[in-house]
Amino acid sequence: MKANRSLLDLVRGVAALLVLLTHYRTLLMESFGSGSMYPAWKALYFISGFGGDAVMIFFVLSGLLISGTIDTAMKSKQWSWRRYLINRSVRLELVLIPALLFGAGLDYAGLHLSNYPEVYSATTPTAVGAAHTAESLRMGIGLGNALFLQTILCPTFGSNGPLWSLANEFWYYLAYPCAVFCFVAQKRWAKILYGTLFLGMICFVGKEIASLGLVWLTGVLVYFISTKIKQASFKQAMILIGIGTLSAVALLTWKRTSQNFDSNIFYCLLLGALIGLTCLGMVLLPGRIPDVFGRCFKVIAERSYSYYLLHLPFGLWLSANTFGIHRFEPRMQSLPYLIAFLGAFFLYAEIVYRLFEANTGKARKVMYRLFRVQ
Repeated sequence: MKANRSLLDLVRGVAALLVLLTHYRTLLMESFGSGSMYPAWKALYFISGFGGDAVMIFFVLSGLLISGTIDTAMKSKQWSWRRYLINRSVRLELVLIPALLFGAGLDYAGLHLSNYPEVYSATTPTAVGAAHTAESLRMGIGLGNALFLQTILCPTFGSNGPLWSLANEFWYYLAYPCAVFCFVAQKRWAKILYGTLFLGMICFVGKEIASLGLVWLTGVLVYFISTKIKQASFKQAMILIGIGTLSAVALLTWKRTSQNFDSNIFYCLLLGALIGLTCLGMVLLPGRIPDVFGRCFKVIAERSYSYYLLHLPFGLWLSANTFGIHRFEPRMQSLPYLIAFLGAFFLYAEIVYRLFEANTGKARKVMYRLFRVQ
């Protein structure tokens, strides 16, 4: 793939930070319009409303990168279901399992050992998808989330509402190669087998996950279009990036300012298409990003998965032990508290990242040896 990976890293990192910002702004700050609203605060409130939309970025990027990985392996005659499943499982589970365990501990401590357990109540303005924390903090539900059955057979675990998208990702990882082999398998029985598995998974996951799979397939389309374009000029790539980005911003602005906006599957598909157009321009962009920027983008992107899975249980626990349901007005005097709160999270996330996600490559090698993958 001719992808400028540094720009894709930037997009992935920004998406994770948007999700974090959306939840923490709701948790820590008064509703829009409170106090004196300087332009910088208005901008913060505006961009912190796109956490759910940012997940569409993850879906498009995932489809782009996974389809490229599969296509490259098949063309080089190196495809292996065993290697593919190990790679995907290690990538997801190495962070997910610690996130579930740490999240359970933080939720329990927040509910039973903190100064302000009302942070977890559905009746408070700080309830950030945490209304059913006590009811869903059970071992069976945690196991279901570890097996990617959340939103299918069980709710998300504890206060960690963002776990919903992992079920989507996991089942897309399985369904997509099955769909591919429906067409490329040499033997008829194999085509029937893969077709049956694909349709069975679609029926199992349900309408919502299957529908959002079309957003994931937008990334697949971006990959295959990029392979058909031998070369694009800097100007052509920048036009694609500009049209996709500006159109996406316009759509998001319309959503934020319209009182009757319906965020349905058609909206998600349109947003996914515009994100895909931006990514296509980034993939085709000639040249390289300066190394100093590339390294910065990579640092954020490498931690994006940890940020996504860790931020909400930690934020609720920290609130339950510090500010409670008190929320800050958008004033300069509030900044030290907000910065300290974010600093505490990033320190926690960095420790967890270095213990687990940073060792993904080592964990894969261990699994290769265990399952005798060459």
